[in-house]
Amino acid sequence: MNKVFRHVVQVTIGDTNLEETVYWLNYLKWFGQARELFMLEFMKPTIPEGVRPHEFFKAINVSIVTVKAQMEFRRPVYFGDLVEVRIQVSDFHESRVTVICNIVNQKTGELVATGNQVLAFANLAGKIIRMPDVIRDLAKEYEVES
Repeated sequence: MNKVFRHVVQVTIGDTNLEETVYWLNYLKWFGQARELFMLEFMKPTIPEGVRPHEFFKAINVSIVTVKAQMEFRRPVYFGDLVEVRIQVSDFHESRVTVICNIVNQKTGELVATGNQVLAFANLAGKIIRMPDVIRDLAKEYEVES
């Protein structure tokens, strides 16, 4: 079984709307936060100690560009709930990959939202490039099983 990156979020009052459910934009925010933590985690073995991630990407002339992002809401969550944001990847292509997100209510086990982001790789001048092998090889460990 391939790896799943997991990030737990506690819903705060600032995450909710007038109806006391989580405001829709926060699901995307949690997805984005989990995606960045996921990338930081799986890239850790390749980034030299003392080098910040943005410095590493600059040194290898790579920029990661979000091409598309979407989220489907299935069940509401409320103030105080704990949700687990699960990240995996799929659809590897030469210059892009899809990041898959499943958000689960930890107490009920219910899937509350699903989403995906298509990421492309570019050089620092903005030209689309082949996904660096080091990124592809590490991300493959998190590939969704078919």
